[in-house]
Amino acid sequence: MMQLIVNMIRYKVEEIYPNEYASPKDLRRAIARYIEQYNNVRPHAALDNQKPRDVYNSCFNASSNGLSLLPKAV
Repeated sequence: MMQLIVNMIRYKVEEIYPNEYASPKDLRRAIARYIEQYNNVRPHAALDNQKPRDVYNSCFNASSNGLSLLPKAV
């Protein structure tokens, strides 16, 4: 959770504060682009330099290969 807070502060300093947005809609688009890049493009050191998307998807791939990370429904 702390890392998420640090990342949002970094984003505000690097992207939001130095730019002016014509409307709240433009700001929401910029935030959506950041979230997309953060989850799908940028590797994370805490995830062994993998992208969060890849780590998330590997959970489902592991369960389909017989390695269940979640309890099976009864």
